[in-house]
Amino acid sequence: MSLQITEKRDGKIRIIYLAGMVDSSSADVLTSSLTKGAPGAGSGGSGSGGSSAVGDGAEIEKVIVDIAQLIYITSAGFRSLLIAHREFSACDCEFALSGVRGDFVTLFNMSGFGRIFKIFDRIEDAIAA
Repeated sequence: MSLQITEKRDGKIRIIYLAGMVDSSSADVLTSSLTKGAPGAGSGGSGSGGSSAVGDGAEIEKVIVDIAQLIYITSAGFRSLLIAHREFSACDCEFALSGVRGDFVTLFNMSGFGRIFKIFDRIEDAIAA
């Protein structure tokens, strides 16, 4: 199963849904999709800082990546998440994950990513936070 990425906006909140598998062949597409709208996106560097991200003409204050339908992720996928986290954090935009379950909880905690990302069980919790 290949990676499927869908997105929706809820006011100033951008919600990105991931399904399928993230591996080295899909990580670049994931990075591009996640960082769309972040200052400095695609440069690998930090953003301009001090301002909200702008995408599609409207400010983004929070990005939520829902991985409830993700079945596999490699280190390349973790790298994509870290790049996006860095890009949006640099412009004072919140970056959170939702739908982290089962083996993914173990992976995030063992790798130390559980301390880097804001992680929520449900999208609704991430929106309300």
